[in-house]
Amino acid sequence: MATDNIGFVGLGRMGSRMALRLVDSYLVFGTDKARSQKDSAEANGITWVDTSKSLASICRHIFIVAGSENDVTEIIFGETGLIHGIDSDTTIIVCATVRPSYMRALAERLSQNPDIKLLDCPIARGEMAADTGELLLFVGGDRQLLDALIPILSHIGSDIEFLGPIGAGQVAKAVNNYLLWACLTASMEGLDFGERMGRSRADAYRARKKVVALIGRCPREPTIGPLFGLRKTWRCFYRRRID
Repeated sequence: MATDNIGFVGLGRMGSRMALRLVDSYLVFGTDKARSQKDSAEANGITWVDTSKSLASICRHIFIVAGSENDVTEIIFGETGLIHGIDSDTTIIVCATVRPSYMRALAERLSQNPDIKLLDCPIARGEMAADTGELLLFVGGDRQLLDALIPILSHIGSDIEFLGPIGAGQVAKAVNNYLLWACLTASMEGLDFGERMGRSRADAYRARKKVVALIGRCPREPTIGPLFGLRKTWRCFYRRRID
């Protein structure tokens, strides 16, 4: 296994963009449960492999960019999962947004294999930041492991925040999401208030953008919002236990 081989499991809208940030500097391999991603990946310099197991046998650093805890579990422990292909020192970097307790349980389970190191690394700021390498990374895990990975991660994120042990990254991502949704909810309530007072939503929104610019809109997300960036597509209501 070459030490500079990097793997991605999950080549969707975020994973593919992150992988493309690395192809000029590293050998990048990728796979996805949607085989329709294969042609696009190969056209952009990513070497396609058919399974997570195969990817694990040739990559030292593996990013999991998935949508759910079930996906992460299947990617690692499934019939053709990473765990079956790892036979030497390998770092798994989980970029999915999952519960902190899930990450802690995952770390405990993987600790039985001395070849595996784990980093908790959810991401924020969306597709535009992924294209330009300006993602925000919330990192939990071993600080020395993070420091060793900075040359790789700096291609993907302009802000890499170490929060503490495994699970801490997910706590920070949950806080980030709640703040974003709070801003979106407040924005919608403000527009509703303006409409009730006789002003059109278009007028109120145009004025609101001026105010947001004064209080610190994120320059990486020009669509809507302060803080880390707020996209129009964020759902307004979120009900989920965070532990």
